[in-house]
Amino acid sequence: MRTLRILITGQAGPRVIARFGNATLVRGADRRYALVGGTEAEAAEAREWTAHFLHEAAFPRRLTGCRR
Repeated sequence: MRTLRILITGQAGPRVIARFGNATLVRGADRRYALVGGTEAEAAEAREWTAHFLHEAAFPRRLTGCRR
């Protein structure tokens, strides 16, 4: 049923782009990127990775308390 809802409404949950330890880089249905969870070191690793491989990803703040 979830697949049918996605096909009809065009809405899907966050899509996992990459994982850095406990930090997860996700792209939401609104096409914005966010970093969920992890430590500051993992966030720094994610920022470095996006600087090299995913230039359009800008995540100025980290989301906490969100499900992956």
